[in-house]
Amino acid sequence: MLKQTFFISMLFISQAFCDSEPDSSWKSLFDGKTFEGWTELGGNQMLKTGYGERDLIAYDKELKDFDLRFKLKVNLADTDFGVLFRSQIDTEVQTARGYHLGLSLVAGSKSQVDLFFNDSEVALTDGVSAEISSQQWNDLRVICAGGRIQTWLNDQKIVDLFESEISSQPKGKVALYVKNKFADRVGLKDLQIRELKQPLIADEEWDHLLDKELTRWDVAIFAPRDEHTDDFTFPISKDNEEALAAWEYAYNNKKPLKLGTDLTREFSTYLDENSELILKLDGRVKGFLGTSKPYKNYHFQAYHRWPKDKSKGGKGGIFYHATDIRNSNNPPNLEYQHAYANYGSLIPLMGYSSNMRSLDPRNEDGSAIVKDKSRRFYQVNYDPRGEKIGLNPLLNDQGKILHKGYGFRSFNTENEQGEWNLIEYYCYEDKTIHLVNGQVVCAGEDMRDEEGKPLTQGLILLESEWAGGAYKDVKIRPINGFPEVYKQEVGF
Repeated sequence: MLKQTFFISMLFISQAFCDSEPDSSWKSLFDGKTFEGWTELGGNQMLKTGYGERDLIAYDKELKDFDLRFKLKVNLADTDFGVLFRSQIDTEVQTARGYHLGLSLVAGSKSQVDLFFNDSEVALTDGVSAEISSQQWNDLRVICAGGRIQTWLNDQKIVDLFESEISSQPKGKVALYVKNKFADRVGLKDLQIRELKQPLIADEEWDHLLDKELTRWDVAIFAPRDEHTDDFTFPISKDNEEALAAWEYAYNNKKPLKLGTDLTREFSTYLDENSELILKLDGRVKGFLGTSKPYKNYHFQAYHRWPKDKSKGGKGGIFYHATDIRNSNNPPNLEYQHAYANYGSLIPLMGYSSNMRSLDPRNEDGSAIVKDKSRRFYQVNYDPRGEKIGLNPLLNDQGKILHKGYGFRSFNTENEQGEWNLIEYYCYEDKTIHLVNGQVVCAGEDMRDEEGKPLTQGLILLESEWAGGAYKDVKIRPINGFPEVYKQEVGF
């Protein structure tokens, strides 16, 4: 029976951990003697998984992001074995909902391995055949990291799934099952798990960048677009002759207003009803707040929201690795875009470049395909399972930029218009990872400047692009690498 099979396998577990000192980040799921920490469902309590009734043993702790490894041995008679993870198990009604990796083993043929979700019998995979041996132990591995699930059988990748539906089942229990009549045909050993935890960040690690007077920032305000020229003096008091003259000069000469002077009050601060300091972007002009110094190898985080009225908001971004804010209304930079319904995309601007992984088709030289030549951008859709595609500017014979690479985010995880969104990104060496509300949506690597040199540091600019909006809790902290869970998810 199942209990006897697991008991025999635990003897192997105990032996394996006596032979060598394990990595401290790994944990054995069995103590080699008891079923402590597990709940067994079998006999009269067979679980209904949506794929028939199964004997099952479930780990009591719910897990979100993890690396699970164990060894499996079967004889080559017909066998039905599987692993459930991120599963919600209801012992009262004997059901399990979540992800289900099933192995169907038939004597004399390859194993059929499929991944299912919830009660559906429709596989999320195309049906993978894999070699499995009855003469030796077989290695099985499952990694759950954010929106990505990967599984291997004997070093053959069986599943690589990256889709938004994963976020609806972010955590749950790990369970092992075997169809009751096949219980004596399966043995397991060396069950180990390593949790991939998001970092717990103490407040003292952060450098908070906002204060009432915006003393940590420089400002550059630019003249309005041509279609706004009829009332271009509107943001400035008509009694301020100096400001009006500066504004007219900036418009006529396509120059920013004097650095450090926000004559328009485009950027201002106030305390809200919860006594939180809010940075308001008025939305009447184009401008930047830029950090007074460059940053390298850091984690940036802030809350951002658009006005509730959709007609008054919807496009902007955070520019990073910039070198200057004075000489162009789009200085060379990498943009974390937070356009309405498009938070987290990556756009290299003004000659900067980056690679992004994607499943999009490519040209023979590996470059991105420009689908609509009338657009200023060509779009690359992020997917960590794909190959690198360059978000490099496409130039004509005279060196003029024809198209800019647009690294489009994977999932839309933003909140409703007018609600706060947690926007954050990590920069380490020449790589970056973008997150929205705690979920990875985009990543870039091999970031380069106009001369092809690695991009690793620069100023951070908060852009106002005629759209308004607000920030709060803007902060930054140094890092010495990416968190393990994000490295696993994006493949760094």
